[in-house]
Amino acid sequence: MDNSIIEIQSEYDKLMEEVHRLKSRIVSLTALRDDLLYHVCPALEAEYEEKIAGLERELMAAYLYLNTYRRTIELLQAQINNRRKKVSVEEAEAQAQEEFRQAQEDINKKAEEAKKAREEWQGGSNWSQYDKETREQKKEESSQDSTGPKDSAGSEKTQEKSHSAKHESDEDEWERMGREDEEENDSAKKDDQDGQGDDNSRDGDQANQQNGEGGSANKDESITAKIKRLYRKIVKRLHPDVHPNPTEREKELLNKAHEAYKKGDLDDLKMIWEELAGADVPEDEFKDTPEDVARIKEAIRILQGLCDKLIRQIQKIKGEFPYTMKSFLEDEEAVAEKRFMLSGELSDVREMCSKLVDEIERLRWELARDT
Repeated sequence: MDNSIIEIQSEYDKLMEEVHRLKSRIVSLTALRDDLLYHVCPALEAEYEEKIAGLERELMAAYLYLNTYRRTIELLQAQINNRRKKVSVEEAEAQAQEEFRQAQEDINKKAEEAKKAREEWQGGSNWSQYDKETREQKKEESSQDSTGPKDSAGSEKTQEKSHSAKHESDEDEWERMGREDEEENDSAKKDDQDGQGDDNSRDGDQANQQNGEGGSANKDESITAKIKRLYRKIVKRLHPDVHPNPTEREKELLNKAHEAYKKGDLDDLKMIWEELAGADVPEDEFKDTPEDVARIKEAIRILQGLCDKLIRQIQKIKGEFPYTMKSFLEDEEAVAEKRFMLSGELSDVREMCSKLVDEIERLRWELARDT
């Protein structure tokens, strides 16, 4: 007969488990949204501007000239064919030129805005350099995987990890960071409870805190990954939706963390984390009482609403430019093909413009000769 005791989870424990899950979800979604706003989308916009948008604007301008030249030819031909009706070529041409000027100004304005955004991204943020280093590191790792031994278990695991990381979505990345942080926290708590390695653990934690890694960042992580992980830890500690009633200092630190993340400033994030690392982690305010159980249920409803709101914000960002260009820009062959097509079309339109200019000169000469 089995005399083991089956532990039944109370309603309070189940509800608190859901609260913790939703809070962790909010942290991951907040970090993902901010990453899209401050890192991913600016990088995609700058890349699209560099590879595609410039050619697209050149083509738009070329078509503007082409349409203006065609309109001019129509007016000149009309005056030649209908001299008695005294077609006001000058007035019609002036109108066409004004339309052209306004369209050209719009193109130039968009080009200036794009240039400014790109300069801000490349000059005012460290992300550009970090992303470049990360891409080079991934290429090097991919090259080593393809040329290294295939029969070793370690090599196979490395390739499997690399393959899964390549297809990891933005949201999965932040969720994975959260799980790794939680696993490390659980491991640290277990060590404390067992009374093992307390001194070493404290020394290790202190060293990691001084490095701004919060005791979990892998030494082999890229700077980009370290910034993301550290930012997630700060958001988890300071976000008002996770820990209500923040102090003025905590609000200030969270704002500083936002600015540091926008710039990709690892040193500033380290300093913020160092200040937080020694502070007490806020505890849950709920107790196992009927009154608090009702409050927990209401908190779950609010937290779920916040999650839904963040998901909608993320979906909106992912449904708009420049994020919609992400898959395209990651496909080097597709980008090269698009550039080839744009360049070819631009060359054709410029050639047509050149022919139309010659035709305009011929018609003007004919009109002047017959006057």
